[in-house]
Amino acid sequence: MAFTYQIDFAGAKAQGAMGEKGGGYKLPTEGVYKVEITDITPHETQKDGAVSTTQCFQTKIAEGEFAGSELRIYLGIDFTKEGVRNQWYTALLSAGYSESDILANKNFRDEDFKGRHALIQFIPAKDGSNNHRRNFITPASYQTLLAKQNGGAAVSQTVSTASAVSVPAMNVATPRPAGGGLRGMLGTK
Repeated sequence: MAFTYQIDFAGAKAQGAMGEKGGGYKLPTEGVYKVEITDITPHETQKDGAVSTTQCFQTKIAEGEFAGSELRIYLGIDFTKEGVRNQWYTALLSAGYSESDILANKNFRDEDFKGRHALIQFIPAKDGSNNHRRNFITPASYQTLLAKQNGGAAVSQTVSTASAVSVPAMNVATPRPAGGGLRGMLGTK
């Protein structure tokens, strides 16, 4: 596909190699991170003639030495598979939604994630490839892994990924806003 862009490069700087001091991208070390979900886009891959679609969660590390580093997490969309449903359930927990709110809803949208903070585990590829492991994790897993990351020291901070979320009293018959989604139900922006 051909393209034409008009780009003002005033003030632009060339990026260094990944992980290079002063480079444009700093590869995080193995660990757990709080990230902001900046966008979600469909991603198609082709293997042996078969097309597979996933959702690509574009995230940015929110704090610490690697703040600003971008990581992508891909989740499948074949919800007949238990593993796929488990990944999405974990992603919602990671983004600060409660189990009861998740179980009370069947519809969710990209807006339920965009702009929210979430918790991830990052494991760099050991073979020098770009096949790094990146997964959403629950707040409980984050606390456990963070304690290990800090040499077993207890972590006393409370993990909060959600913006202030007020859950209105609802029953099953309560109508949900047009388009559904957790944000509409939870009254969040």
